[in-house]
Amino acid sequence: MRMRPHRKALAACVVCALITACATTTRLTPDEQWEYTVTESQRLGRAPLKTGALRFRERQIPSYFSTVVIGSRRFEYVIRSDAEPFAGYRLDEEWNGDPPEPEGESVGRTVRNRGWYFAGYGEVRPGTPDGWIWIQRENLEAWVDPTAIETFAETHHLAAIHRPPTPPRTGVRVSVSVRQTFGTRR
Repeated sequence: MRMRPHRKALAACVVCALITACATTTRLTPDEQWEYTVTESQRLGRAPLKTGALRFRERQIPSYFSTVVIGSRRFEYVIRSDAEPFAGYRLDEEWNGDPPEPEGESVGRTVRNRGWYFAGYGEVRPGTPDGWIWIQRENLEAWVDPTAIETFAETHHLAAIHRPPTPPRTGVRVSVSVRQTFGTRR
């Protein structure tokens, strides 16, 4: 059966409408060089898929970190699953992110040039530049210059966070075949 041209065009429009995605972008403080974008993809008869992305100076931040704090906002990295239709960095709406008071040893020129120092969120040091962010990946916590994120990740051998592989299904499959031969007696 051949499809008529106007029906092809209508079918193409329907397909486009089904896979259309909407995006919401928010500029973040402290310096508005950060963007947070949530893209929503509609799925026919199912909950929409959402994907969150962080960008610094229009470069996307890879999924190296489980937690990122930018100014007074915290983002958690989420892996999409059957129960979770969101993937990527998600803004933690419930987090009360009052920046901590600096304490301890001041940040020196060497640390500024390197672009990071190891410390918990509440352990920000005096002299930490305003534009630095706090990151966490398992037991690794640091204050990092956003321009040094790639170098930090390479130095500490951080790979992107991915969905863990599905464990192999275990079980036993038994197949039995019975072969009977009937012959004639001689």
